[in-house]
Order: sequence, then structure tokens, then C-alpha cells
Amino acid sequence: EMRGQVRIGRALVDFERAIAFSVVMAQAHRGKGIALQRLERTGESLACFDQALKLWPECADAFFFAALSLERLGRLEESVAPYDKAAVLEPDSIPVLANRATILLRLKRYAEASAGFEKLNAMAPGNSISLNGLAYAAAHACDWRRGDEFRTRMAAGLRAGKSEFRPRSQ
Repeated sequence: EMRGQVRIGRALVDFERAIAFSVVMAQAHRGKGIALQRLERTGESLACFDQALKLWPECADAFFFAALSLERLGRLEESVAPYDKAAVLEPDSIPVLANRATILLRLKRYAEASAGFEKLNAMAPGNSISLNGLAYAAAHACDWRRGDEFRTRMAAGLRAGKSEFRPRSQ
């Protein structure tokens, strides 16, 4: 009985090492994908992110960069799902939320885009990206008053130097 427990303990250690190795390998695939993306070898980068996610399905960065690759390949509709998964894993990630909302805007999914930009604006009040997105979505929904409100707020923020994200926590 004791030898069996020792063997199981050793097996557990071996499994933990294999899992750690998988995560390291996933990070290597993710890093290679980022490098390939920067070299504008987007198709190859997407394959690396897919491999990273097979090894480490909770890697928000790999979902984010896979979505960027899909976006750059012109596969906007497909890019939404990895942005969604990244947003679940990192709900306060400004780059994930901003890119996701922008893609939804480009896909003419104005209500969803508006909700995303609202969340961004709540995280970093008055930033020009979310206000511009909100104004654009409102205009396309024919909500002229709301669109004008966001454009006015954005212009005031730009005059005051609020052109970038400054989350409340900073």
C-alpha cells in the first residue's frame, strides 16, 4: 500500500512537471506568434497562437493576439470570439475591450459596440477612444442627440488633454 502511494506521488510530480512544461511551451508559441505578427507574417502567427491555446487554454494574451491576427487577415467576424474569450479571462483589459468594441463597430453591431465603449468609458472616464466609438455607434443608430453629446464630451476632453486611457485605478 505504501509503495503504491509513493508511486502515485511520483506520478503526480511528473504530471505537474509536464503541465508546467506545457505552459512554458505555450508561452514559447505565443512569443513566436508575436514575433511573426510584427514581421507581418500574420498567417503563421495565427498558427502559433492556436498551438499556444491548445497547450494553455486560459492564456488571455494568446486569445488577444489570435484575434489581432484574424483582424489583420480581414476575418473580422472570426476575431470576435477570441476577443470575447480574452475579455472573460481579463475583464479589465483596456486593449482587449477597446479592440473588441472597435471590431463590433466595424461589423455594424452598434448596440454591442456601444456597450463595450460604455465599459471602457467607465474604466477611463472621458477618453477619446470610447467617446468617439460611442458617438459613432449613436450616429449609426440615428440617436443624434446622444451622438452629439459624446462628440461634445470628446472635444472637451481633447482640449483638456484627455486623449489617452487613464484607468481609475492609476
